[in-house]
Amino acid sequence: MTPEPKRQRKQFVRLTPIEDPAAFGTRLREARLAAGLSLRQLAFPGCSASYVSRLENGSRMPSLQLVNALAAKLGVPSETLLGGAPEPAYDELLVEGEVALRLGDHELARQRFRTVVDCASEDTRARALGGLAHLLVQSGETEEAIQLLEESRELLADRFAETARLVETLAAAAGLVSWSSVAPRPARLVVPVRP
Repeated sequence: MTPEPKRQRKQFVRLTPIEDPAAFGTRLREARLAAGLSLRQLAFPGCSASYVSRLENGSRMPSLQLVNALAAKLGVPSETLLGGAPEPAYDELLVEGEVALRLGDHELARQRFRTVVDCASEDTRARALGGLAHLLVQSGETEEAIQLLEESRELLADRFAETARLVETLAAAAGLVSWSSVAPRPARLVVPVRP
């Protein structure tokens, strides 16, 4: 008898260019938080909130079609979720938060600052903590504001004193100055009218 030829293993082709589901999940979560969406708000027919949660935890591998749909809903390029683009620009989110604070949109400011606090580098995180503290002082929660400002001071070390806004907010929280001298005045939008 002749021996049977060895069977070769079938090789499978990966249809999704995701090497690490956990890293994808982290990028998805960061993009969702940056967009200010909850799991339910990101969900859509064919992709439930619980499935999005599993994706964020790295326990599921999405198809390329699903990656594209999630990216479209988040308003980011697919490459951002796939890891081909740089990290989100936290400086831009911080500026958006500061502008929202000046315009009196406290909820948007709070969302942007929280996103930056959760994900950014030390300097940017310290500024976002200052923004959150500013919101807390405005609402009369001075003890919590002082805690955030202390954390900001620890991150910035000697540079804390160079950041006038943080020092002013700390002084207002501690009752050393009146809040009206520190609080930003709402910006006014002036639109020229053409005759």
